[in-house]
Amino acid sequence: PAFRDSNRQQADHIPIKLRAIDCRNAAKNMPGNPVTSFSPEDVEMMAKMEHARWNAERFLAGWAVGPRDLERRTSPYLVAWDDLPEEIRQYDRTTVRNIPLLLDTIGEKTVRRVDA
Repeated sequence: PAFRDSNRQQADHIPIKLRAIDCRNAAKNMPGNPVTSFSPEDVEMMAKMEHARWNAERFLAGWAVGPRDLERRTSPYLVAWDDLPEEIRQYDRTTVRNIPLLLDTIGEKTVRRVDA
């Protein structure tokens, strides 16, 4: 259950990450050309945001830094972005690169904000 809630929180944060790169989500039938991929700079910004969101979620749920142990709620990745191993950073990058695909599965798309 805790991880289902984590997934929901991650999904709830999508509009916030999109807003940071002057995008938004919209219904597929709404005007606007879909954004199907992001620039490397946008991916990096949103990946850092996702990691910060994940850190906050975990700390609020009582997790602490330590060896990976689900029972004890410890993770070695509850650290600043700059202190993450590159292979772990890739998880966050992959997650944000998949936003257009995820939105597509619920009948939405990513578009550039017209007021940006």
